[in-house]
Amino acid sequence: MDRQFLALNDRWNVAFDQNQWIVQKRTGTEWRSVSFIASDKRILQRILCSLDIIPTAEAKRTVRCLPDSFKDWYASLASSEASE
Repeated sequence: MDRQFLALNDRWNVAFDQNQWIVQKRTGTEWRSVSFIASDKRILQRILCSLDIIPTAEAKRTVRCLPDSFKDWYASLASSEASE
């Protein structure tokens, strides 16, 4: 099951599962998965650009500060959740 973690703006967000980041678009009251990125942050940024998504300033900073790969990001997330 995927979990949302970053609201890009009022219509787009980034979710994740154990394998990848998932770009989602809100359609009505539901979120529809549009793109799946299991590799690195550069690909995520390229997808956001190709979909003409304009993130909020805070979301843009968050994406810029992500680790370079999904694998590294997920490992740090799992580590921090284990320590809670």
